[in-house]
Amino acid sequence: MTNIFREYLAQNLRKPGSGFFGWYVTKNIFLRRNVVLEKSAVKLCQIESHYNVLEVGFGPGVGLEAACKYVTGGNGKIYGIDFSDKMVSLAKSRLAKQIHDGKVCIQKGNVLDLPFENDTFHRVFHCNCYYFWPDLQAGCRELYRVMRPRARMVTTIRVDSIKAITQKKYLKYGQTSDHVEYMKTLEKVGFKNVSMRNVEDQGQTFQAIFADVDKT
Repeated sequence: MTNIFREYLAQNLRKPGSGFFGWYVTKNIFLRRNVVLEKSAVKLCQIESHYNVLEVGFGPGVGLEAACKYVTGGNGKIYGIDFSDKMVSLAKSRLAKQIHDGKVCIQKGNVLDLPFENDTFHRVFHCNCYYFWPDLQAGCRELYRVMRPRARMVTTIRVDSIKAITQKKYLKYGQTSDHVEYMKTLEKVGFKNVSMRNVEDQGQTFQAIFADVDKT
């Protein structure tokens, strides 16, 4: 693989654009490899119909769509934040009906400055994105701020894949890809019961990291 290809791929893994490489990342990673992680993260959240739920880095909206099914019959709502214009556009198109019905709210934004009040969300989830946050500790602290007491956050990742693409320099525009450092940072900002376990779903094995909020 040429250095130019690797460079553009690395850029679009962090922030997918509207060109060929943005299309390539969306089709081959977000809509193929990441689908099971997105849907599994939603299932592991154990969403109830009255919950407010946030996904950070929602990509084309697969996880938001899956989460919305859990709140359709209640007064809960699904929120999404992503800093890619292209992903915001794709997700809004995918979830046009749910947005119209008031069950989904999609915004362009940054995990370091979330446009939500304190103690808003019952559940938060994200997949394969913490290593792209500009400041890991600040991002974790901001998520803790917007989560309610007794809320839970679920992170789904493939540890082996992250190690492999880190070695190949595909995460050169990210920060740390070390899941252990991520978990320690969660604990540092106040999360409790931080743990990781292997998950098997649809014939695939990956990892899920759980973190609880206790503000009592």
